Amino acid sequence: MLAVWTLLPALLATAPLTFDAAMVRADSAPDVVAAVQASAARRDALDRMSSMTANPLLQAQPGLRVENGATRPEGQLTLQQSFNVAGLASARRGTAEKDLDAARWEARGRRRDLRVAVARAWLETWALTEASRAVLEEEAMAKELVLRIQKAVASDGLTRVDLASARAFAAEARAFHLDLEGQAIEAGGRLSMLLGLAELATVEGPLPGFDGAAAPVVDAAAQWPALKRLEAQVQGERSRGVEASAQYGTGLQVQAQGGHEAPTQWFANVALGVTLPLFDVGRREAGEHEAQARLLEGELDKAATGARVALALLRHELEHTEDVFATVHGQQLPAAVEAAGLQLKRFQSGECTLQELLLVRRLAVAARVGAIRAQAALLAARAHARELNAELSQGDQP
Repeated sequence: MLAVWTLLPALLATAPLTFDAAMVRADSAPDVVAAVQASAARRDALDRMSSMTANPLLQAQPGLRVENGATRPEGQLTLQQSFNVAGLASARRGTAEKDLDAARWEARGRRRDLRVAVARAWLETWALTEASRAVLEEEAMAKELVLRIQKAVASDGLTRVDLASARAFAAEARAFHLDLEGQAIEAGGRLSMLLGLAELATVEGPLPGFDGAAAPVVDAAAQWPALKRLEAQVQGERSRGVEASAQYGTGLQVQAQGGHEAPTQWFANVALGVTLPLFDVGRREAGEHEAQARLLEGELDKAATGARVALALLRHELEHTEDVFATVHGQQLPAAVEAAGLQLKRFQSGECTLQELLLVRRLAVAARVGAIRAQAALLAARAHARELNAELSQGDQP
């Protein structure tokens, strides 16, 4: 049963994804594709929008006339067309354009947010996978140490306390390895959900190279797609208010009528009508759209503050992860590895106890895992900065 359980992740996993392949898949993820398709649908609707705001009305009135015992056909045909002269057509187009802008910013925002999330998820999965492998190596060495100590105990070289300590250390290494392995599978699952994959995702190198990735500029928050989308939505609501008022504005009706009256009379006339906005001018409808615009403005202010905070946090993350990476890779890891090697030689020559050796080896394992995670955190921050800078390079047009 245990063997089947350990093979389950491998059976469910898809082929390993490289970082570049994951980023390519991000652009074709279901939610990104859906947002692009929604934007295209709005673009198509805008291109097909007519400048007329009302459809023509064609009315036929057939009839019969009975006169002097004779029945003769007669009838009339009326064509009527209404024209809004209060700016309804331009208001409708303006609303559609703002809706299109909002949809385009929505698509851009989803793409960038997903790419950042995928980059972080891939690097998290990679870090946990590599950390699991590093601890697996330590587990193998710990098992070998247990075997050596068993022989030494049998020959009265070491005590049973030493053997129990070695076994505990080996079990500790195995538990650590299993915990990291489980976290790696969960991280792969999160990556799969982001990419819309039905299988558990696994990853493989090489690591992305983001050397020298610059921090985003200070005013990058103003280019946040979520802010641009909200700005377009605010303008769209105000345009809907104009549209609602225009619907109740001045209208012109043109009517052409012609017909035949039995026995031989034909007639035609033209009528003009004007709708005057004297009483109902759409104040309630326009007020609702203005109220919604005010609410969206509140969301916009909140989102602008959040964008500035997020930008400040990203700049801090870039600096912080660089400092942590330099400290762990430049100081902690080399020192811990050197100490572990020297302590092992001292133990083999009888100059230190097993407890002292295990303590140093724990420090070395923690340093190796910490170094892997520090590298992943640094690359995740740089990937985020790269995506944001790429967003800024696209300009202010959705």
